[in-house]
Amino acid sequence: MNSWRYSHSSREGTSHQASGSPCQDSHLVSVVPDQQGRDVLVAIVSDGAGSAAHSEIGSRLICDTIHNQISHFLLGVEDISTTQKADVDEWMLVAVETLERQALNESWAIRDLAGTCLICIAGCDHTVCVQVGDGAIVIDDGDGFVPALWPQRGEYANTTTFLYERSAIDEAQLIVLPKSDRIAVFSDGIQMVALDFTTRAAPSTFWAPLFGFLEQQPPGSSDPLNMALAAWLDRKPLLARTDDDRTLVLASRRNP
Repeated sequence: MNSWRYSHSSREGTSHQASGSPCQDSHLVSVVPDQQGRDVLVAIVSDGAGSAAHSEIGSRLICDTIHNQISHFLLGVEDISTTQKADVDEWMLVAVETLERQALNESWAIRDLAGTCLICIAGCDHTVCVQVGDGAIVIDDGDGFVPALWPQRGEYANTTTFLYERSAIDEAQLIVLPKSDRIAVFSDGIQMVALDFTTRAAPSTFWAPLFGFLEQQPPGSSDPLNMALAAWLDRKPLLARTDDDRTLVLASRRNP
């Protein structure tokens, strides 16, 4: 039986609606078996660059390719705590090669497929988090909500790192943490309200109600639950703070 409850949604930013451009965020979340058949949550979020011509395609390719890589990886390891930077580098290298093939087939520049990459793998005993670019991963460490990794900033103001860039794989952040029963992965479209940038914290006033609602739902995911999250992401108070695309993945295996 699936031990996780999870909900997920990507919503188009108001600036994209005004310009007629599509939602450039992508995400993928699933529960996959490890080598011993235990439930492992895999959540991936990619924010396509607003300046890139086909970043909605790039972000989808990043999510799909890395999810496939992780699914195969989990079948070959007994414990995800042994995940190494070399493993992450390989997943990302395969994703970059996929972007390169797509760009070549379409006669595009690879920068047209630019996207960030956030990965969370939550197993029975450990949680693995990976970050390239902005957005963030928040977990409950047992004492409250904390950012697992902090959004990466680029060399210049209001810029970040994208996976296709030469330095991105080298600069990818990896952290292996103890087991967490509550996971959130989100794009930069909501990071200004989901994080406290002064204290580098994840306010419980923001996160506790979301997880409280999720944990009242049946195990697994459902269209009504995802529609409820989409409606929450479209609330006027949130839209007043951001005009960017918004993606949020919430997952919990805590019982009500």
